[in-house]
Amino acid sequence: MAATTLLAIALLHTASASLSIRARYRGADFLEHFDFFSADDPTHGWVDYLDRGDAMAAGLVDVADDGTFFMGAGRPKTASARLPSVRIEGRHSIAGGLTVLDIEAMPVGCGAWPAFWMCNQTDPATAGTPAAWPAGGEIDVLEGVHLSRVSATTLHAGPGCSRKFKSAYAAPPYAGNETWNGDCNAGTGCGIVGAEGGMGAGFNDLGGGVYATEFAPRGGAQAIKKIIFNLAFCGDWAGNVWGASTCADRAATCEAFLESQFDNDDYFAHLHFAVNEVSIFQTDAQFRDSRYAPPRPANASHAP
Repeated sequence: MAATTLLAIALLHTASASLSIRARYRGADFLEHFDFFSADDPTHGWVDYLDRGDAMAAGLVDVADDGTFFMGAGRPKTASARLPSVRIEGRHSIAGGLTVLDIEAMPVGCGAWPAFWMCNQTDPATAGTPAAWPAGGEIDVLEGVHLSRVSATTLHAGPGCSRKFKSAYAAPPYAGNETWNGDCNAGTGCGIVGAEGGMGAGFNDLGGGVYATEFAPRGGAQAIKKIIFNLAFCGDWAGNVWGASTCADRAATCEAFLESQFDNDDYFAHLHFAVNEVSIFQTDAQFRDSRYAPPRPANASHAP
């Protein structure tokens, strides 16, 4: 993946000569420059997000010798308990630019809902309080549920924003619906479905891939965004489409399926991200308007 990543970055940099690399996160950088969210899951998932100390103690995060950063979910204490997992949020707020994700593996499994995304973050002086959703703006770069082999890339925005293109792919959960929701202010947002192998087991078998996202703010509440990785289970998307998924014949509900996997080591072995690098390219103006917080001291609190 290293050669692929360098080639992709070189091509993107050549195409956008005014962009310069402003931040690059790899390995332990994800522990120092990202905060661990440990509040209740906003998407009502069957998940308990752990703070950094608990996540490390539970073995849910790790840095390999080659710099690959691993994070994911683990076995709950009892079969009926929610799954312990990780959600990390960048300590910087980005005022536009190009974000390049080099990722080697994504979580795979019925019930799983992994995502790499960006959402609005207001001035850090207000503790990064998110703007009202969806008017504050959200970009779901790489997201899917259950055993999906295609990624969903979705934009959530305020009134007046609509999608002016359509996906060339039609796959679950959007089969037969290439004109998937042109109103970005609707609850499901607007977006496209990626190619076969864009995530899931096929994506992992290929050794992962590179995702690049560029946005330019239009000012106001939608201008500043932070980067987030998280792995939820069931909840507002994965739970609500359980009956229509290929996993439905394994259990009556998403939560019942997770309970049935309590002793299944193979299931938990596939519930992790393996991230090589996240790089951010920006113009001088975008970098000036962004805010990069210093890394947290090793003994600092990591509550959200």
